[in-house]
Amino acid sequence: MTMPATCSRPLLLFVVFALAADGAAAGTWRFESPRTHPETLVSLSGDGSGNLVAVGADSAVVVSNDGGRSWKLGRLGGRDHLLSVAMLPGQSVLAVGTSGTVWRSEDGGLGWRPQALFSATTLRGIFFVHPAVGWAVGDMGAIFLSRDAGRLWGRLSQ
Repeated sequence: MTMPATCSRPLLLFVVFALAADGAAAGTWRFESPRTHPETLVSLSGDGSGNLVAVGADSAVVVSNDGGRSWKLGRLGGRDHLLSVAMLPGQSVLAVGTSGTVWRSEDGGLGWRPQALFSATTLRGIFFVHPAVGWAVGDMGAIFLSRDAGRLWGRLSQ
């Protein structure tokens, strides 16, 4: 049997697995699916108490407050392909993407506003080593540092 070299119909496969933490065998995985957004999700962050935020293509944001059992849509308030998300203690969440913007939510990921616009440089990662100290990295060697929980950012590289 020969397979065609190209496929005329794209295939979207969306699967989320959650580590069982509710009485199931320790270290086992179970299938979960938000089924609330058909776009590609690329980054997930949680606060350790069951609150999760996933982000992705075409301004995709989905939020769970029960460890992934149920999901609801967030509203970005703009257009971006989000590539990374970081959840801080409380309800603060930050995300970055292809627009070079840091997006901020103060309600656990449901509503968002642009926090800062660095440049046209795609930002590919955001990570906090402490609730106040965070890093954002991107194309062309871009490295940004925040020392105030992501409110202000300074570029460390050219």
